[in-house]
Amino acid sequence: MLRRSVSIKAYVPVVLAALSIPTAVSWTHGQRPAPSASGGAAASSDAPLPNGPPPVYWSDGNTTYRAVHEISAWDPTGRRWTPLSPDLTEARIPGTEGYGVDGITAFMRQGSTWYVGTLTGNLLVGQGGHWQNHSYGLPNRTIVQVAPLPDRSTDTGIAVGFAGYASATPDHPGHVYETTDGGQTWRDISGNLPDAPVQWLADVEDDTGRRLVVKMAGRWFCLTSSRHWVAWQGTD
Repeated sequence: MLRRSVSIKAYVPVVLAALSIPTAVSWTHGQRPAPSASGGAAASSDAPLPNGPPPVYWSDGNTTYRAVHEISAWDPTGRRWTPLSPDLTEARIPGTEGYGVDGITAFMRQGSTWYVGTLTGNLLVGQGGHWQNHSYGLPNRTIVQVAPLPDRSTDTGIAVGFAGYASATPDHPGHVYETTDGGQTWRDISGNLPDAPVQWLADVEDDTGRRLVVKMAGRWFCLTSSRHWVAWQGTD
């Protein structure tokens, strides 16, 4: 699997918080797993590293998924986490910048396609058990969130939000990028957003339809049809 070389330092929890990486679990549909799915005797063997990010969770409304270095699905019958992917990080690859610290920081599935972001800024796309790195054209910064584009006519449209500031990656200074071809190409849609780490990125639905919203510097913004970001009344 091709990976990019990035320059990072050990990400202790306080640094993770400073980068606005969610340290709580992430959900869609407002759902959380049953208590038995969050640890205990059936806890996954894919454990976070001491200086790595915590587990992240995602639900499609039917199944709860967990990710640290690999993606696992919660099996309520067997009361265990069932691995669905190989290790998608650099955490156990000696000589890489992510060795000993890397982990999955955001993930989601659209149709049969998985999109996974990591601490070291890699964006992995998986389909049918085959995984590819589609990070070319993206900032070498931690991926905080992945979200579907409001137009859900295909499985190939997603948006990605990044931690950090533009000065860290001057060649790719944006904070929110989108793809409509499954990661083959990327477009910076940050536009008039502030130069601040992304705290949250989501596709939401209201009375006017679906829209892409982002939280940065404690404020919410939504992307209009004219590709301009305007203030949005979000909920914390």
